[in-house]
Amino acid sequence: MSRYRLLFALEVRHTWFSSGWCVGVRIQPTGACEQLMRRYRLLFKPTAQGGEMYFDEAAQQSDVPGSLLDLSARESFTFTLASGFAPLANYTAIDAQPLATPGVSLYAFDNVGGGAATFDGKPYPLLHPAGTPFALGALACVSRRLRFHADAPVSQVTVRDAVTGSVVLGPQAIAPAVRQVSLAMPSQPEGRYILSAPGVEDWPFFLTDAPLSGVFAMITIHPRAVAAADGSGNAACLDANGHVMAQRYTIALDARALKWRYLIVPHASQTSDGWHIEGTWRRAGRGQRTEPIEFVRADAPLSVDGRNAVVFTSTGALRVGERLGEAMAIALKGDGLPEAVTLPFPDVTRGLSSYQPSVAEGAGSGGTQDAVADVFVYL
Repeated sequence: MSRYRLLFALEVRHTWFSSGWCVGVRIQPTGACEQLMRRYRLLFKPTAQGGEMYFDEAAQQSDVPGSLLDLSARESFTFTLASGFAPLANYTAIDAQPLATPGVSLYAFDNVGGGAATFDGKPYPLLHPAGTPFALGALACVSRRLRFHADAPVSQVTVRDAVTGSVVLGPQAIAPAVRQVSLAMPSQPEGRYILSAPGVEDWPFFLTDAPLSGVFAMITIHPRAVAAADGSGNAACLDANGHVMAQRYTIALDARALKWRYLIVPHASQTSDGWHIEGTWRRAGRGQRTEPIEFVRADAPLSVDGRNAVVFTSTGALRVGERLGEAMAIALKGDGLPEAVTLPFPDVTRGLSSYQPSVAEGAGSGGTQDAVADVFVYL
């Protein structure tokens, strides 16, 4: 009789949400993962926090088909991570450059070389280094017949497992030397790899057959102990004898911080000479201290729909969140206003076009730290 027990759980936390959990997260096994699940009699259950993988405790004997005792160190479980709430990149602090391109590249998390964090008084293994969830950067996502475009002609290529450093393909000679290399990897498991060629920069990529529409990241769980190339270990859920050590793996994401810019359009006959913005936020903890949020008024107005808008920009980056009104207050005050005007907060969940990210004055271009959340206010 089957008795299912927890093998591991995948949980995604996010500071944008007041609950601390990433609402709307969707974690699904890839096709390759489902094949392993059938072979080892595993069940996956989606949860509000992510998902849980269960094993048949009654099958954990050496003479029973589907026992995890037969699972090899090369086998791993892969999952896609997406969000049904809003695109995660809109409101997540991403500490990697360049950013991932939807459908072309994505982020990756796994249980090798990760850190640990404490939540609700309990320690959890992280699927990334502590404090840097996107340490692996954005990886090109390719199928089993891949093409690599080199900056210069190459005459030899080698593909290594990005985790263990072991060579899985090559060195493969190419004659004559070419810039575009085509390779087939029909039997390699899904996961991270690195293509190397003399004279060109290494190319890290993620090999998968999974559809990428709406996918933000890939998750890989290596159930057995892994000897990583950099000497780091992994939080395994199977010991050396194949016995289960149930784990709750966690991805801890933070809300993004960016400058806020208010574009306030007055009535045609309304004076705005003495307008200013006053902002405060309450620091959590004892005493509920209140601190000011500073905004600087632009010297000149901007034209919005043929009307002049008064522009105020925060002096520093402000973190976005689900319930900012519980800890923050921002109001427009000054001459010509019968009373203070409570200003709305930027909504970064509706897509990039809703808040029109632009380059902050005096800052460089390209990074999320340079984006500005535009809020249009019509009086």
